[in-house]
Amino acid sequence: MEAYTAALQKIIPKELTVLRRRYKVLRGIHLFQPIGRRSLSDRIHLSEKLIRTDTEFMRDEGFISSSGSGMMLEPMGIQLLNELKDFMEQIEGLSTIEEQIKDILECEEVVIVSGDADLDDEAIYNIGHAAAKVLLRNISNNDIIALTGGSTVHRMIEAIPSSPIKAKNVYVVPARGSLGNNVSFQANTLVAMLAEKIHSNYTLLNIPDNLSQKSLESVREEPEIQETLNKLIKSNILIYGIGNANKMSERRNLGQDIVKHLSDHHATAEALGYYFNQQGEVIYASRSIGITMDQMTELKYPIAVAGGHSKSDAILSVKKLLSRGCVIMDEGAANGVIALSKHK
Repeated sequence: MEAYTAALQKIIPKELTVLRRRYKVLRGIHLFQPIGRRSLSDRIHLSEKLIRTDTEFMRDEGFISSSGSGMMLEPMGIQLLNELKDFMEQIEGLSTIEEQIKDILECEEVVIVSGDADLDDEAIYNIGHAAAKVLLRNISNNDIIALTGGSTVHRMIEAIPSSPIKAKNVYVVPARGSLGNNVSFQANTLVAMLAEKIHSNYTLLNIPDNLSQKSLESVREEPEIQETLNKLIKSNILIYGIGNANKMSERRNLGQDIVKHLSDHHATAEALGYYFNQQGEVIYASRSIGITMDQMTELKYPIAVAGGHSKSDAILSVKKLLSRGCVIMDEGAANGVIALSKHK
């Protein structure tokens, strides 16, 4: 049933939106009948215009009737409501999870997609498509978009159509130095990909992770690096992934001493090169040049992405970062967060 619902969401997203709305109207009439359009609008928080359109259709089909006292369900409407009940509970399941996650993480916006990235590759594509929609609807004139590397951010960019956006004078910059040896997922590569897709300008940050402090200070003074950093400081939107501390330390080839430090201090999460314990405390920061924690808290709209039940602990560990903007995850991660939160 879950796979069936996910398939419908992909192929007829607009129709499912209409279905959800009409089911809500039908259920509202059933709960509050007899009821007028204006009262129903107040009860179920839909515009009176939409309710008028939907109820006219329902009346023509014989699902409801109207009188001076208001609208009521006909036997056909009651039958339809009962027939749709199980299906709609399945469809609305993700919405229920989103509300639970929003309460747990105390964040502004949550998007949950179907699947579990630890078990199937499709979940990462679902996260990518959702993140692409969130990004595109939030880009404004003169925005500077910062993004990290990683496979999930890569999937997001793949899901963005290659066409100019309406917003003007948009810039794309990397949020920090490169990640590991996979060039396809490095921030610089993804910055160029996104800029090409949305027809915007971009600059790169050609600094590998974990240079010595002396080398970093020297590189920071380069005019090209300064230009990128100046834009990064002014970024409005940030797209970044939430990672498992152990896996990310391996990918970044951190030394044995650092890995031991992370283990001794019970590191659970990584984001933007910072490593966190379960209490949300930063216990290590990678040597790199990029966006800082202080700068992140001032961003207009950060977008965090994470997939798989194995990321649940990491998501909870970076809860403080997630209060603003949007968090996008799959069902596996979301269900894990809900389960873990019950034991904390």
